[in-house]
Amino acid sequence: MGFILPIGYSLDFIDTGDVAREVVYIWNNDSVLQFRMSFVNPSGGDIGPVHFYEGPVLLVGRTAVLIGTNVEPKTAQREYDRARIIVMDHDNGGGDTHDCKIGLMTSTRPRRDHAPCTASTILLRAKWKVTQPLLDKLMVGATVIRSLDETIEKDFGTAHAAIIKLFLDNRPSGYPVEPELKPYVKAGPRPERVLRLDTERFATHMRHILTDVMANKALRAPFKENWVAHMRM
Repeated sequence: MGFILPIGYSLDFIDTGDVAREVVYIWNNDSVLQFRMSFVNPSGGDIGPVHFYEGPVLLVGRTAVLIGTNVEPKTAQREYDRARIIVMDHDNGGGDTHDCKIGLMTSTRPRRDHAPCTASTILLRAKWKVTQPLLDKLMVGATVIRSLDETIEKDFGTAHAAIIKLFLDNRPSGYPVEPELKPYVKAGPRPERVLRLDTERFATHMRHILTDVMANKALRAPFKENWVAHMRM
C-alpha cells in the first residue's frame, strides 16, 4: 500500500455551524501505517497557524482507527497539546466508497475546559498525483475553518447542500432536523441516545455526489485535480 490523501470535513463549532476542512496523509512506513493530519486552532475571529496530528493507523477487521497526538515544542503554549481519534468502517458499501469514507472523530476543543467532543467527518480521496512539495502546500492551503454553507457552495455545489449537511450533522438519529434534511432521514420509534453513523445512506448518495462534483469544472476543491493549478499560481 502506498499512500492515501483524504480531505476531511467535520463540523467544528456546534453553536456556529462552522466546518473544518483538513488534510490527512496516510503512508506505509515499513509495513506500519502512519498518518499526519493538519488542523488550525481558531483564536477569536482569526485562524492561527497550521498544526499537525501524527500517529499510527490500526486496521482491525473492517475498522480503521487513526490515533494521533499534537505536542507542541516546549517553548510553545503547552495548553494546546491535544489528541485525536478517528474511527471508520473502511469497507462500508464496498467499492462504492473506495474514494469516500465517513467516520467519527473524537478530540478535545482548544478552550479553557478542553472538553472532549465527537463529530462526524467525511474523508475524500484526492484524485491527483501528489509530490512532497505539493503535499506541503496542500496541507497549509487547504486547511481552513469556515461556515458550512460556504464550504458546501465552493467544494460541492449547492445542489447537494442538504445531504452534505446531514452527513456532517452529529445529532443522534430520531432527533428533530430541519425540513430540508427530513427526506433523507428514516423515522424511528424514539431518538437514539448514541451517535450512530448511517453508512448505508452515505454509500448510496456520496458516490453520486462525487461524480457530479468531479464533472463540474466550476467547482475547485482540494480533492480535485484543478486544485493543483490553483496551488501553483
